[in-house]
Amino acid sequence: MLLVLSLAYFVYLGRTGYPTDVQWLAGPLQMAGVLAQSGGFFLHMGTGQEGRGSVGTTLTRAGVLLIAAALIILAADLITHG
Repeated sequence: MLLVLSLAYFVYLGRTGYPTDVQWLAGPLQMAGVLAQSGGFFLHMGTGQEGRGSVGTTLTRAGVLLIAAALIILAADLITHG
């Protein structure tokens, strides 16, 4: 699912009116979010305990926030410049 989101994200990011600098910021932001969310799952699986938070759950939540920020950047331009 995250792979499809990433592919669609980069297709639409190229259609925005953002300068190249902003696109180079938004793209890695989205990819860092995907890697953090996925990595957090595996980290929790390896080090976490059932029913308790861990570094993995924190990393997963941080990844979600990064993905959300990247999607807001994308949506802001697509909505305003349609």
